Amino acid sequence: MKYLKYPLLLLLGLIILFLAISFLGPKDLNVTESIKIDAPAPVIYGLVNNLQETEQWNAWLKQDSTMVTSYNDVASGVGANSSWTSVSMGNGTQKIIASDANKRVRTQLNFEDFAGDNFAEFNIGKSGSGHEVSWSFEGAPLPFWMRGFAMLTSMKKGMSDSYNEGLEGIKRLAEERASGTYDGYTIQESDMGERHFVMNRQEVETANIQQFYATNLGAIFLKVQNAGQEMSGMPCGLFFKNIEGNGTTTDMAAGIPVANPISIEGSSSYSIPDRRAITLDFYGDYNQTIKGHHAIRKYMTDRGYLQDPPIIEEYVTDPTLEKDVSKWLTKVTYYFSTKEG
Repeated sequence: MKYLKYPLLLLLGLIILFLAISFLGPKDLNVTESIKIDAPAPVIYGLVNNLQETEQWNAWLKQDSTMVTSYNDVASGVGANSSWTSVSMGNGTQKIIASDANKRVRTQLNFEDFAGDNFAEFNIGKSGSGHEVSWSFEGAPLPFWMRGFAMLTSMKKGMSDSYNEGLEGIKRLAEERASGTYDGYTIQESDMGERHFVMNRQEVETANIQQFYATNLGAIFLKVQNAGQEMSGMPCGLFFKNIEGNGTTTDMAAGIPVANPISIEGSSSYSIPDRRAITLDFYGDYNQTIKGHHAIRKYMTDRGYLQDPPIIEEYVTDPTLEKDVSKWLTKVTYYFSTKEG
């Protein structure tokens, strides 16, 4: 029995030590971190008021490549909801429960293995020429046994480190976006001169857009050529409502830009007056231009711009002459107005 005494005493000592550490350990994981960002408040707000945008800057999402995140149909603001499954980080949900435009976003987080509600909050305040952004976490009280584990593993410091890394990511993205760079694309505003098109407009299944072009663009080009008209650009797609994924239809036209308005039998004519526009140069497969559209829409949302149809895709590169898909250039144009008119 005396040989068992020492292991038992050691075990008892370890238990007492862990209880002491638990007594001294943190009662919660509450943290608040902040950073100065040289960007307009709407740009910063757009990055934290949309849960899908967090994939670009949240440090936790980078810690487990197996993490799978899903979202509900609410894109941003109150009601936006996400859930995740993760081998190393556990499972959980997050939803936006309060959103004060350009000032504050509050979310509720619940973790599958821990009872209680947790809250995170972003606050955006003016600071000199930029903004001070704080990110805080208000966690449910830790169970007594968990406090010792939290102290031994420096969980609270890990929270602070992750929050600081996330804020650095927000700063990088917000300052890029303030300069007009979204998702790696450079977006520009300009006065777009008056434009004229000869076109064929129809409701088209998005899966059939390429077939629609193949059927119409060549025929319209021949009509323009036979009419002795001068082209003022490359073949275009004109979209009178947003382009979405397969399974939807879009009101669109295949068009050839011309120098002057003209009526050609069997085609329609369309003119756009001189006005402000947003443009983006997209290089790559024509079927992937939706990525450029998403970047422009984020740009417009951040600046409170209202979209005015049509959206124009101008296919600058002839794929029959240039075989390198990465060099195919599509110029994407969105016309816009401001809320003030």
